[in-house]
Amino acid sequence: MKKVLFILSILVMGLVLVSCGDKEEPVDGSIATLASAKTSLNGVFSDPSNITNNITVPTSLLNGAVTATWDSSEPGVIAFGTPDAGLVTGTVNRPALGDGDATVVVTAALSIKSELSDDMLTDTFTITLTVKENTVAEISIETVADILAVVDSEYDGTYNVTIENLSVFAAGDDAVFAYDGTGVIEVYGGASADMEVGKVYTVAGTIDWYYGLWEITKSTATEQTGATFQAPTKEAITNVSGYIDALLTAGENNHPSVADGAFEPIYASITGKVYVIPGDDSNYNTYIISSDATAFTVGSADTPAQGFMVYYHTNNLNDLRLYDGIEVTIDVVIYTYRTNNNAFAIYYVGGADGITANLTDAEKQSIDAASLSLPESTTEAVTLDLPTAGANGSTIAWTFTDANNAANSYVNLATGAVTVPTGEQVTVGITATVSFAGLDDIVLTFTLKIGEYPLSTIADAVALANGVTVRVQGVVLGYSANNYVSIQDATGGISLYNSAGVADLAALVGHNVEVIGVTNIYKDNEYLENFTVTDLGTADYPAAFDLQTLADWDATTLLPYQNARVTAENLKVTAYAVDNYGNITMTLLDETTGNVINFKWDSRTPVENMTFLQAVAVDDYISFEGAVLGWAYGPLLSVSNGSQYFAGVAPTLTDANYVLLDSKEISISTVFTQEDTLTLPTSGTNGSTIAWTYTDVNDTNNSLVDLTTGAVTLPLDYGTVNVSITATITKGTETLTKEFVIEITYAAPTPDLLISEYIEGTPGNRKAIEIYNPTDAAIVLDNVYTLALNTNANTTWSTAIALTGTIAAGDVFVVYYDDSTNNDQLGTFGDFETTALAFNGDDAIGLFKDGVLLDLFGVFGEDPGDGWTIGEVANATKDHVITRDPSVTVPTATWNPSQWIVVGAYVDGSVTTLGSHTVS
Repeated sequence: MKKVLFILSILVMGLVLVSCGDKEEPVDGSIATLASAKTSLNGVFSDPSNITNNITVPTSLLNGAVTATWDSSEPGVIAFGTPDAGLVTGTVNRPALGDGDATVVVTAALSIKSELSDDMLTDTFTITLTVKENTVAEISIETVADILAVVDSEYDGTYNVTIENLSVFAAGDDAVFAYDGTGVIEVYGGASADMEVGKVYTVAGTIDWYYGLWEITKSTATEQTGATFQAPTKEAITNVSGYIDALLTAGENNHPSVADGAFEPIYASITGKVYVIPGDDSNYNTYIISSDATAFTVGSADTPAQGFMVYYHTNNLNDLRLYDGIEVTIDVVIYTYRTNNNAFAIYYVGGADGITANLTDAEKQSIDAASLSLPESTTEAVTLDLPTAGANGSTIAWTFTDANNAANSYVNLATGAVTVPTGEQVTVGITATVSFAGLDDIVLTFTLKIGEYPLSTIADAVALANGVTVRVQGVVLGYSANNYVSIQDATGGISLYNSAGVADLAALVGHNVEVIGVTNIYKDNEYLENFTVTDLGTADYPAAFDLQTLADWDATTLLPYQNARVTAENLKVTAYAVDNYGNITMTLLDETTGNVINFKWDSRTPVENMTFLQAVAVDDYISFEGAVLGWAYGPLLSVSNGSQYFAGVAPTLTDANYVLLDSKEISISTVFTQEDTLTLPTSGTNGSTIAWTYTDVNDTNNSLVDLTTGAVTLPLDYGTVNVSITATITKGTETLTKEFVIEITYAAPTPDLLISEYIEGTPGNRKAIEIYNPTDAAIVLDNVYTLALNTNANTTWSTAIALTGTIAAGDVFVVYYDDSTNNDQLGTFGDFETTALAFNGDDAIGLFKDGVLLDLFGVFGEDPGDGWTIGEVANATKDHVITRDPSVTVPTATWNPSQWIVVGAYVDGSVTTLGSHTVS
């Protein structure tokens, strides 16, 4: 009986187990999300063993799904402030020089709400940080004046300070300016985003030198409630050019290094004209120039801009640009001299209502119209700002551009309310008519796309212009260099960049994601910015493309594989470097093809196999599988995990490989603008022989390049000619040819003074040299131009004649010597008489500029007998009147008889051509 019961029990249990096996337990997706968030924090600290500045860590992960609360085991060394915008800054107080490094355990308490209940799931991320001792001696810095007095570059970017009583009196969108009664300082980045104008703070951070300016960076700030606010004295500037000249005289444009002293920001009210450079849509296109200025030229290294450049991180920059060409009075901070722009730079700090101007009615209407804007698109129900009156008194009427467009129903022009269609995107045209009494209306048309963005391929997104919002899907591949994350679909790759979004994406590597972002390009790298990401779940990686199937690795060939997964094996390391940030760069050679590619590991990118990567040396071999082809002005291999790279081996090479390598190593000069010698190698580094021939043996230009000596000769006529030569590379039975085109240019001289007429005659000394000005500007001769004679075939010039006076554009200047009894014979035409002009028909004459031969008549150092022949006239340069051919418009330091026309024999009183010259 017991046996039967036992069997029944087993059967019942089996049925229960079968029943349970059919029921799937629910899976809490928050568990995986929490794990992904914890993993992503590994990438926050690029080098935990080398902490020297304040640290910023996320308090919101994976688009806000996970919350992180940070704590420090040593608050005196690292202290976390108040979280803001998903981030929190840890203020780092480095131990003093000699005290040794400090070890701090930093902990993040992670939490996320369960998908299955109201419970909170938690986990803990812990990491040990080493805060390095200061590398410089401790100095006393308690005030802004103390910072401005620092002249030792060792403190630049290395020294942490704490300054109290900093009153914020002005702000840009990336910095604030503060005053403590002793001086003005810029607080850049860090806590500046949360510091408010009109409040007083204690600020801790690192002092950094930037374009002659001391800044406090990597900062934290604590408001000093109850403290008395103070602002620096505001200077009044009404003469922009005069004030800039005074700054230049004071040397305020010359702070190239810390040792040269700092520029202290200047709080000022400026009255001047807004100038937006026409056709320039760059960040640096807006200046404040003198009110009476009629022209403006951007600055150069020799001539700084005579206007204040409005820095593009200024607030309300677009408001200010509306006043282009109009005199305004505005509050600014002149914060430094930007040597990259050759201009004193300012932040406008007066706010949207801080621009004062005396406007005409037309200007009021124009500014009101220019201030109108609507978003290009929206996927959410929003309310459009459709003002009916402009700030300057205009009236504004809003209508639909196409009254028959059915999509108009999604916009209420009376309230501005936008309704979003379901599952589609519609386009609505909206027109604004801006009216002002007595003036013609200004009509503006806007296009608004409403609803979900259509899904585009990545290839289509890459082809779009900058600034277009697009929706794509792709697999997250991982980091490429410079803190981008790449995604790829079947059509190609694109990268994503912004400081918060990239950190979240690190947890989504290997996932398919949907991204809505704005197209942009930087250093030729296509990317999306201002994006949102939706996780679509895990996915298979796209197949990696084998780079070694391509003949070349130039930018054009590799561009279709930008931001995509790629593979290459057994690449030789020909260069290896680690920069100040810990970034690793390499130059890699594929010995089988001679192709070269650069590599960069960004120290902000966590990888598991750092020991191998750091141990790589020149002449080692390395292979890549599924690496990302990043981009920075060209292809740049990148990795973000240890599985993407491993040790390679030296490939077995054949004569065909050696010939290919040697062919790619051949590099010769191909552009010549003067006679020179071309180096043509006859052997390659891998043992091949190189023979040089003309590509086209019948090309008459071949005579300009001597393949035996390498001598390059200029063509006889002005212009550019090409000579094609071919290198034949041979090793064993393998042969390869490579063609080069040598471009040889004989450039016409820049238009300048030239000799336009020559007179040599008797009886007595009847000599004249006419000089013509072919340019469109007057030329002053004094201390610049001279005439000189080369007599009796001497090897030197003699009898230099310093010329004085001015030659107007298109006019001539006649230098003459007339010892006849009738001194008016040549003097009638003459401008400058000198007895030094005593040449005969066999003497060369040179026109010099600043001591350099500019134009030549005759042959230097040659005795032609009585004179040189011109055309069919023997001894033409003796007792003749000779003029320059009208086709000649530039001087030449080489005598060319074909440029001269013999008018006739010199006969006393017969000169009619002197005193004017024409060109064709």
